[in-house]
Amino acid sequence: MELGARALKSTLTCVVVQSGDGGEDEYLLTQRPNKGLLAGMWEFPSLLLEGDNSEMKQKGALCAEVSRMLGVQFKKSLLLYVGEVVHIFSHIHQTYVVHSVCLKDCGADRQTQIENTQWLTRPALQEAAVSTGVKKILKLYDSMASQEEQTSKDGKQRKTSGVKNDNKQQTSKKTKFSAVNHGFRQLSLSSFFKTVKEET
Repeated sequence: MELGARALKSTLTCVVVQSGDGGEDEYLLTQRPNKGLLAGMWEFPSLLLEGDNSEMKQKGALCAEVSRMLGVQFKKSLLLYVGEVVHIFSHIHQTYVVHSVCLKDCGADRQTQIENTQWLTRPALQEAAVSTGVKKILKLYDSMASQEEQTSKDGKQRKTSGVKNDNKQQTSKKTKFSAVNHGFRQLSLSSFFKTVKEET
């Protein structure tokens, strides 16, 4: 089937993360209806994107849906844009617009959730009944998290390097200044007149 013959669909998706009892990250998944596309499979909280809504409206709707599932309110500004994932079904061209939120950034700890949702650790998620689309979303999320971690490390290295260079520069100036003082010692006023008298 050609791409033009496939229905174009866009879905807002949110990767919700919290720290588990053992400190390991857990991901919120919800179960799809027992009928229809990907029936009974598990996925990240999602909303079908209808119409040409602004990004702020999209984030607001996604934030409200996740808040409903968790029973906790948080600001849509905490939703981070991750990117887009395209997945082709036999009759659907599906685009996932992916965001993420970490519950500790919301000032919330472990939360309860509504029926047909569950928290899964990474190993459990990989063993769960999830679609290829969900696996692609998780891969994109991992890529973003890895880039953020690398950026953070690079920033710390640059900051540390800058401190060392400043110290070296200050030490160098101090040494140079000390050498100048020792090489060209300024006479006191009385010593100056004493020297002139001796020469006379």
